[in-house]
This record gives sequence, C-alpha cells and structure tokens, in this order.
Amino acid sequence: MLPFLAKTVICSGLFYGLYYVLLRKETFFHLNRLYLLAILGLSVGIPLLHISINLETALPDSFIYSVVNSTKEFFFVYVLDEVVIYGKASPFSWYNILEKTYFAGIIVFSARLLLYLYKMLILSLKAKRYKVKNVYLYLHEQPYTAFSFGNAVYANKYEFQNSDFKVVWKHELTHIKYGHTFESLLLELFCCAFWFNPFVWAIKKTLKDVHEYQTDNQLVKQGIDSISYQQHLLNYTLTGGQFETASHFAATALKGRIVMLAKKQSALWKKAKFSLLLPVVLLLVMAFSTNFTTSQALPQSEIPSPPTPPVPTKVVKEPEVTDFPITNIPQKDSIME
Repeated sequence: MLPFLAKTVICSGLFYGLYYVLLRKETFFHLNRLYLLAILGLSVGIPLLHISINLETALPDSFIYSVVNSTKEFFFVYVLDEVVIYGKASPFSWYNILEKTYFAGIIVFSARLLLYLYKMLILSLKAKRYKVKNVYLYLHEQPYTAFSFGNAVYANKYEFQNSDFKVVWKHELTHIKYGHTFESLLLELFCCAFWFNPFVWAIKKTLKDVHEYQTDNQLVKQGIDSISYQQHLLNYTLTGGQFETASHFAATALKGRIVMLAKKQSALWKKAKFSLLLPVVLLLVMAFSTNFTTSQALPQSEIPSPPTPPVPTKVVKEPEVTDFPITNIPQKDSIME
C-alpha cells in the first residue's frame, strides 16, 4: 500500500510541475482542464500498470535495458518495491502506524465531504425551487453568494432581485453547461483518498481557477463588455459566504481572473507544449511499471539430463559373534555319567 501511495505522489508531482511551469499561463482553458484531470488518472494508473520485458528481446547490454534500469535506479524503485514484512508485524511498527494514519485520514475527509453534501441537502429543502427551462433555481435566505451545483443554481432571494443578477445567472449557466460540478466532486473524492498528497490539493485549487477562467472567457465571447464584467467581479468578491465545492461567481482570486480576461489568446503553436506530457509518461512507466523477466526457454540440446540416481545396496548385518554362543552346555561330569 505505502509504495503505491509514494509512487502516486511522485507521478502527480512531476505532472503538476510540468503544468505549473509551462501551461498555467496559457489560455487553452479546455485543454488545461483535460490535462489536470488526466494527472489524476495517470498518477493512479501508472503505479498499477505492470509491463514485463523478456530478456530475449532486451539483453542486459541493450539500450532498452540500460534506459529502464537507469530510470528505476534514479527513482529508487528498488527501495519501494522491496517492502516485505516477514511474519507477524508489530502493531507499533512505523509501517502499521502510517497505514492506520492513512485510513484514519480517509475517514475524516470523507466525513467532511458528507457533511458538505448534507448541508447542500438541507439548503435545497428549505429553499423555494423554480424551474427555468432545464435548470432549477433555488432561492434561499442564507448569506451565500450565488453558485451552481449540478443542474441547479442557488441564490439569495435578495441577491436575485439585484439588477446585476442577470450576469451572475449567465455565469452559473455556463458552469452548468461545462459540467464543472462533476469535476469538482471528482477532485473532492481524490482529496479524500489521497489527502496526504499536496499535489492533489494543488490540482483541486488550480482546476477551480481554470473553471472560472473558462467561464469568464466564454461570457466575454458572447458579447458581455469586459470592463463592466470586471466591475461585477469586484462587487461580488467580498460579499457573502461560499460553498467550497460549488461553482461561485466570485470564487477565484480576483487578480487572476482580471489578468486572464485582459490576456491575449495564446498562439496555437504553444499547444505543442502539451506533447511534453508524453516523455514524462514514458519516464514514469519505465520507472514504476516495467520489469524484466527471464522466461526464455533453453534449446532441447542444451537442457542437461538429470543425473542417474545411485542404486541402493542392501546392507546385511552380520550377527555378533560371542565366545560362547551356546549357553546351555552340559557339564563334562554329567556326560560321563
């Protein structure tokens, strides 16, 4: 268990590092979303993948063998793969303590997620529900700014009466159109299972930012004036509370959203940066998923014949010879009589 978890941290760290250095400032919001979601699948899938290479096709002096071996040594995979516990482990061993801590963390963060869903349920039951085309609108009295969750928009009834709510409504409908809620819930589940991994939490925050960048960009493309839209963001940034997993109109840092709104579209050739994901995947597959096997069969002529077992010989035990084997010997005098 622990070797697998350590490998997921290394994989997610390298993938996210590539995104942070090369891709986070680009305006390819759809591709950025797909990349961040792909990190989750690759970080779990690569450690679970097992590829066997026969030494018949990869001899010890070949290029493939040397590359894979060097990569595995670089990541110290031999240390991770050699976690073997013999006999009954002590309940106070570091391995057991870390393992129990991991499962305890899963319980805590799962309870946190269930509490959030419970609060959503209570809010839905207390609010007044209206259906607008294919979307549900919940009007409540709680001090939360407008947000979308699934196929519904939640708004404070006083906020709903505000003249600016039309822009907020379009913003939340765009979140629903792209299915951002389901991606956010997926990240929440990953945070429960890999709560110890700082890169998973970083991906969660970054994906939330990308959701907002993509929505803002789409609204401006639809004809909303960029300057007035930025003013709406400023008005909503410091008002009301927020649901963590939901998509809010002002959920992301204002500075980053304004910068992205003012940023020119990235040149198409910069999409080539996404191709750098492939060598990183190959590197991690060689490190964590590749093993050499020695299943090559020897020719029949080279198979040594088994040695002929020695013929057992029967050992006959001779009886002990005593000086007087006959004990009942008559005396001389009795014979003479």
